[in-house]
Amino acid sequence: MSFTQNSDLKLNDHGIGPGTFEDVEFDRSLAWGGRAGRFFDTVPFLGLGLDFFRYYPYIGPQSAQLHSALFGISARW
Repeated sequence: MSFTQNSDLKLNDHGIGPGTFEDVEFDRSLAWGGRAGRFFDTVPFLGLGLDFFRYYPYIGPQSAQLHSALFGISARW
């Protein structure tokens, strides 16, 4: 499980331009991954490793303040 702190979420939309959702709450979400590696027999201090980790933050329905620079929008979503 991953716990992400509240944060501002930057938006780069072609329709309304760049904007920021302020103080967005992230819900708990799953983070997973794996690691594999192998040391060489001929050179025991040298090896290769592979890491793969995935994280999908979940943002549930909520109200947030949007500020957009293109049209001067300041709206509550």
